[in-house]
Amino acid sequence: MSATPLVRDHLAEQTATRPAYLVLDLTAVKLIAAAGISLLITAMRNEHGIHGRLHVVGRAEGAVLRTLRLTGVDALLRIHASVDAALTATDAP
Repeated sequence: MSATPLVRDHLAEQTATRPAYLVLDLTAVKLIAAAGISLLITAMRNEHGIHGRLHVVGRAEGAVLRTLRLTGVDALLRIHASVDAALTATDAP
């Protein structure tokens, strides 16, 4: 929760140019709460936000991806095991 304003501002800055995609590396994140999930959904749905897909990088065994799966938010995201895999996926047609 304490990081939410910082991340929200960073996402707003990164999406100001209306990118087709955004890669968000969550591998160092240990826990994601409702505020973080809401932030991800808002970034995808905000008219000034991402107009393509949000690509998330996370550890398969981590609590973050487990939470995204339990809440069903994983269905809205493209989840990758590494930043390289996410970047490769953004190049795919």
